[in-house]
Amino acid sequence: MLAYRYVPGATNVVPQRVPIPEPKEGEVLLRVLAAGLCHSDLHILHGTYRGSPVGDSSYTLGHEVCGEAASVHRSVNGVTIGSLYVVVGINPCGTCASCLAGRDNLCSPTLRLKGFAEYLTVPVANVVPVPDGVSPEQASACTDALLTPYHGIKEIAKVKTHENVVVIGLGGIGMNALKIANLFGNEVFASDIKVEASKVLDIGTKLT
Repeated sequence: MLAYRYVPGATNVVPQRVPIPEPKEGEVLLRVLAAGLCHSDLHILHGTYRGSPVGDSSYTLGHEVCGEAASVHRSVNGVTIGSLYVVVGINPCGTCASCLAGRDNLCSPTLRLKGFAEYLTVPVANVVPVPDGVSPEQASACTDALLTPYHGIKEIAKVKTHENVVVIGLGGIGMNALKIANLFGNEVFASDIKVEASKVLDIGTKLT
């Protein structure tokens, strides 16, 4: 199958042929229909990523993934072949101390997703069925670009309804944060140094 991979020294993804993976115990094989390009992918390619070590070996990028279930390991139940699923962006292992404490967002041995490929395998615990009427492209964006601001608003800031919310920076994450806060019935104030950011504020948001 074709995969688009990080290769040390390259500043763009490199197309390479790799074997189609076989689902192991507890895993699902997805045929990828959409995979979002995250800015962290660009940081990796440009050598400016400051998270987990990138390493000196090649690997397939892509962690915002939606696909249809192509096959499952015989140990897996509850997955419908041909149905759409998204993958939890961080793809936690489920067994480390952080995962067992319910903090899988801090998973230390996070299983690297390989969404820029025709197929990938993931633990069945990390796939979520896509509702009818949601496209693969929309669903893949929800796994990171939408889930990240949602977590920040609801779990970290614990925003309720009818509150004043300030969003600083109107990039991809900021725009989704703005829309989420607005949908929850809040008055939203947005701040950005780019004048052109005001062109996208069509949902009753005040730009500062």
